[in-house]
Amino acid sequence: MKLFNALLFSFLTTFALPAFSQTLGTANVQVGIYTPGSTIAATFTTAPGACIGTANVFNLELSDASGNFNSPTTIIGSYNGFYSTFVNGIIPVGTPAGTGYKVRISSTSPVQTSSISAAFEIRAGTAVEAKLTSDEINSAFPETFGKCTGVQNFEYFLQNESTASSTVTAVITNELTGGSPTNISFNSNLKKFIADLSHYTVFTKATMPDGTVATKAYFIVNNPSITAFSTVGSNVVCLTSTGGMITFGFDETGMAKNFPGNTYKVD
Repeated sequence: MKLFNALLFSFLTTFALPAFSQTLGTANVQVGIYTPGSTIAATFTTAPGACIGTANVFNLELSDASGNFNSPTTIIGSYNGFYSTFVNGIIPVGTPAGTGYKVRISSTSPVQTSSISAAFEIRAGTAVEAKLTSDEINSAFPETFGKCTGVQNFEYFLQNESTASSTVTAVITNELTGGSPTNISFNSNLKKFIADLSHYTVFTKATMPDGTVATKAYFIVNNPSITAFSTVGSNVVCLTSTGGMITFGFDETGMAKNFPGNTYKVD
């Protein structure tokens, strides 16, 4: 029993799962005319290089009408987690009209700031909402559609619940494999999307007859849930005074297919 405990302790102290590494890229918004109270989404890319903490928060920050980010910054939306491709926000009620507004995304663990978006306009008008609903993994996270364990070629039905009289479109991007996005036009309130074993960003835009817009982004998570590790080299370890060590790998045929925002507990 003592030998087993020593081996287990050595394994637990030498093996760790890092959080998803990424560096914030440019915040991208749909350029257009927004109104106070409207939804707005910013997407961003990430790259390996910085380990994001599991308690991290991505914040969407709004500049003033001249594109300056004052202190304290105006946070208009947040996403809690160490992996995302978007942050949703709402233009604050009472925001003055202007054509030089910009956004950026910041993270809290570690403290990082993305590059700044292109400028867009905010003008007085009625609030507009871009909104879709579908199968939710957890009702506490209405911006994430999907299944705990993905099913190949699963049919997701996207329900348009955006502001009445708006023209609504969605661009769906496969974040695991890339490729050409799928474009959907909601000429009816219910549209079908067939998902591979992957995760997707759904960027939704609602355009009103007067030209004002609103945007909002969602995840579709249809990844497999793979928990088996593959060993690299020998899978035999010898207990020594410094402890045995074994290396496990993630590859494209295994756990790398899982949703990058998953957390794991090794016991």
